[in-house]
Amino acid sequence: MRLAASTLRRAGLRTSLLARGAASSGSQGPLSNNNNHNNTNKDNNSDNNNNDHHNNNNYNEELLRNYTRLISAAGRQKQTREALRLLCEMEAKSITLNVITYNAAIGACSRSHCWESALGLLSEMGHRLLEPNVNSCSAAMTACDRGGQWERSLSILREMLSWGPAPDAVTFGAAISACARLGRSDGQWERAVGLLEIACLRRVGLDVVCFSAAITACEKGGHWPGALVLLFAMMQSGPAPNVISFNAAMSACAHGDGRHWWRALALLEDIRSSRLAPDAVSFSAATNACGRGFAWQQAIGLLEHMRCCGPEPDVVNYSAAIAACEAAQERRQALQLGRQLLLSGLVNSGEAEQKLEERLLGKFDSLPAAATTTSNEKSVD
Repeated sequence: MRLAASTLRRAGLRTSLLARGAASSGSQGPLSNNNNHNNTNKDNNSDNNNNDHHNNNNYNEELLRNYTRLISAAGRQKQTREALRLLCEMEAKSITLNVITYNAAIGACSRSHCWESALGLLSEMGHRLLEPNVNSCSAAMTACDRGGQWERSLSILREMLSWGPAPDAVTFGAAISACARLGRSDGQWERAVGLLEIACLRRVGLDVVCFSAAITACEKGGHWPGALVLLFAMMQSGPAPNVISFNAAMSACAHGDGRHWWRALALLEDIRSSRLAPDAVSFSAATNACGRGFAWQQAIGLLEHMRCCGPEPDVVNYSAAIAACEAAQERRQALQLGRQLLLSGLVNSGEAEQKLEERLLGKFDSLPAAATTTSNEKSVD
């Protein structure tokens, strides 16, 4: 359209020059003046049409950007229906959708676990001859992962590995997370580690999220050696592990026969040496590992350390320490910790508090009389 307009402008310029030449030679007349006037009108009409077309394009592009922003905002607020409604409204207004708009809509679906809608939009892109990019596929995989459709998530990754687009760290992270969510299902930790190896062979710059997801897969699969190998690889070669990475590895040490509780305590120290601050989950993981290994004294020591130096223990931390004492048949210690939990005010629900009291009273009644007297004396002191 722009080429045609420039051609018309050049043609109009030549006509105007010819008219001027005729005028200078004394051959002016009505026909010559009419031709000059007509050509000038054509030139003006062409410019007006070109400007209208340009303005319409700008208007449509602005509409597209505004709708895309609205869809993204709806997605961040997990308002998937609103995002899809806006998409339908764009179609009704004949606004041409692009890849960025579809990515925003698929992202909205992924945040709300609407995997079916995400896959539908991904398929619709192909019908509209829009080629999905890595962000489109990663968002759809995340939707499948969060919706419990791990097989569909891995299927998208397989297609990407075969046909493109080339998967990135986010894509592999979504696939590995899908394996991690399945826990002990048929060798999912092996799939997760395998995906990590494929990503390394493809020289994909994996981030801490990918490695942490693989460690979590090993932890849920009860494979503590794999979790520790991955963690040590991160510590030596990067990316630097975060608290989530350490927590998953410590939880892995709680699996099995409980002989590896000391490894969890060593990892707790490694968190501090890595200039990270262990959180309540870190102490719960270490306490659970101690409970599996009947190391009740270490479990109580961790709880006391939290009360003294932080972070503040929560119900999960107390419960882990109580379970450690129960596993070691240290009922009086479990009873004392239970009383401390009740006095801490952490148990807010009346029903939950009553159940805890009944549980503790049952254990209290099961103690010998001498032990009961000793316990009462200690509580008075």
